[in-house]
Amino acid sequence: MNDAVGSLPIALPDAQRLLFGAVTDPRAAHHAALEPRLAQRVVENGMSAARRVAIYRDGYRARLVECLADDYPAVQHLLGAETFQSLCHDYIRDVAPGISLNGYGARFAEYCCHHAPRHARLANELAELEWALVNAVHASDAQQLTPEQLAAFSRDGWEDAVLVPSPTLSLLSTTYPVNAYLQRFRDGQAIEPPEPAPSWVVVCRSGIDVWRIDLPSDLGRLFACLASGERLAAALASATFREHAALDPAATIQQAFSQWMRAGCFSGVKRADAG
Repeated sequence: MNDAVGSLPIALPDAQRLLFGAVTDPRAAHHAALEPRLAQRVVENGMSAARRVAIYRDGYRARLVECLADDYPAVQHLLGAETFQSLCHDYIRDVAPGISLNGYGARFAEYCCHHAPRHARLANELAELEWALVNAVHASDAQQLTPEQLAAFSRDGWEDAVLVPSPTLSLLSTTYPVNAYLQRFRDGQAIEPPEPAPSWVVVCRSGIDVWRIDLPSDLGRLFACLASGERLAAALASATFREHAALDPAATIQQAFSQWMRAGCFSGVKRADAG
């Protein structure tokens, strides 16, 4: 009786579930034989059922590695192709993709921090920068704050005014000069892993243009205050230029704001108590 039941064809939904597991479960790669009920549904046609499924399994992993390499080319260069691929395979094992692959690499920077075999902190921060670029491309468009709009905001209202960050905006505070490394990589230069050097990097999109802006530490701290919703007047009043004492603070801030407006870093200005 049991043998007769076991020989019945498996229902299509069950076969699909077993096939999905055989393709996506990394443990399945270590088994030479398929689950017998699934093997019954796979047409061998000159090739074993296990080998035919293995082709899909290899293709599945290769496609996900391709997606990660597309999002993180500089990290791939830093770690080397083989090490990067091995790290990607571990990531694929531990992090399942969702319906869309656009966001599949969202956790890769954190994964690098804990699992990259070398240059882990640098790989983590470089991946954060590359993911900020991905986010800038895919984030929703927003109205862009202009200098004229900012100037038209009542002076009396500046005490309670806050800037609204663009949804495409990311601000990174790093221990390595990752933006400089990324630029040299894109320029095709021969580069070695850099020594630690604290940096601030703004990533934002204005229209179709994606900006990467290095900020000196004084402006980086000011930008962080503004992007976190601190009142405009208070942020400007507390801005210091101890590390660049020779600069004219007013002129420096005015020039910086002009660049931030062009880059589309902020989408509006509102009162702090506004919704």
